[in-house]
Amino acid sequence: MERPALCCVCQVIAPSLAPIKPGDRVKTDRRDAKMLLGLFAAGPLTQVHPPDAPQEADRELTRCRQCAEMDRKRARRGTQE
Repeated sequence: MERPALCCVCQVIAPSLAPIKPGDRVKTDRRDAKMLLGLFAAGPLTQVHPPDAPQEADRELTRCRQCAEMDRKRARRGTQE
């Protein structure tokens, strides 16, 4: 049995990409909700998506290369961290 398609749009926004005013550090859910609604309506929020399999493989390769490079440098200096 197939489910009917629901007409619901979901966008994931990275909190670190939301613009924040320098003096606006008070954290309350109500204030955050109002701020996010205003930013969403204005359009400056950046939508993010999870990486697909090839992108994740590329990221893993990059992380492995960085670890290998750090290991090589540590071995060269004769230090361990």
